[in-house]
Amino acid sequence: MKLIYSASAGSVENATGSWVITAAPPLGFAFDGIFYSDNIAALKYIGAGRSQLTATEISSVVEWLSGQVMPAIPTPTLADLIAQAVIVQITIINAACQAALLAITQEYPALEVSTWDQQLAEAQAYTINNAVATPLLSAIAQANGNTVTALASSVLTLSAQYKAASGAAIGRRQLRTAQIYAAAAATGATVAQIQAIIW
Repeated sequence: MKLIYSASAGSVENATGSWVITAAPPLGFAFDGIFYSDNIAALKYIGAGRSQLTATEISSVVEWLSGQVMPAIPTPTLADLIAQAVIVQITIINAACQAALLAITQEYPALEVSTWDQQLAEAQAYTINNAVATPLLSAIAQANGNTVTALASSVLTLSAQYKAASGAAIGRRQLRTAQIYAAAAATGATVAQIQAIIW
């Protein structure tokens, strides 16, 4: 039989019905939970067909619940705390890296960014042979009043800047991640040492 008691809601429920407890639990009795009992069959039928329990019935329910042995919550070990700190700190580092990478491209529409590879390929090809077809660069140059030559040069410059900035962010993330793992594996490692590794 499943018996549910909620100190905050003040109700008892089992397979036969739900009732309202009008009396307050004993002092210090303030926990919520799900309890199982197969040896107190009487509780299966207490309050059947009624909306309230009597004071005696309330007392018997509270007495039974108070006598239950609650499962112990295991105390986390230092290894558990360190493992959790590693997960949290790497999540923080990853979020910082993501923000840094997004900052590089935030002034450009996402669909324009998706054309950067093609723009770069055309710019590189044009630099080698200015007779090569450059459909995307030519369309952009015509629309913004620029020349393909000037646009190709600008694309190459911006591409180099983007690679440098994104590479720095990615490299920094990899360094911080390696530092976190190293700190966790070190003899005498502490949670504080891991939390001290920031972006």
